[in-house]
Amino acid sequence: MNRVELMIRGDQNIANADALNSYLIFDCAHFDPSPYYELMNQPGIEVLSLFKNTVQEIETLELSPILIKLTEETPEKFIAQIRAYVKEYLGSILWLWSEMTISSLNNQLQKLLFAKLNGHDVLVRFYDSRCIVDRLKDFQRKAYTKAIIQNIPVWAFYSNEKYHYLWSTEESER
Repeated sequence: MNRVELMIRGDQNIANADALNSYLIFDCAHFDPSPYYELMNQPGIEVLSLFKNTVQEIETLELSPILIKLTEETPEKFIAQIRAYVKEYLGSILWLWSEMTISSLNNQLQKLLFAKLNGHDVLVRFYDSRCIVDRLKDFQRKAYTKAIIQNIPVWAFYSNEKYHYLWSTEESER
């Protein structure tokens, strides 16, 4: 179990819990000015932009959600900064756990970013913790997105002064 409270898992009954990597998605659109470049250039921390190599990259890179891998070696100063953001900017951070590497996870999450609406591609802000509950339910109903989220068994967000945990699978499948 990780020393950092941000990396706690809500349910120890999940299969292979110790094999899961801890990640967070940090939504830079919640901040003015955006901390995008500061976060992307953290020494010793694996960070990728969810908008990298997508149509959103050109116009809104500084506002993009970024995927950050958290480990035992993550500097305490960085963890303290994230804790401060959590309380000040509700909706800006979503936690998730997966066995995937950060690059594989980033590629999978990018598949969830866009959907068709009335024949047009639209951005799906699933990474905003204020809408993840409904988005995750939608993802569970469709075979394509369900296959993607199966590799991300645990999700969490902070609201009303506590962490809320969500599961990608039904309890009987865990």
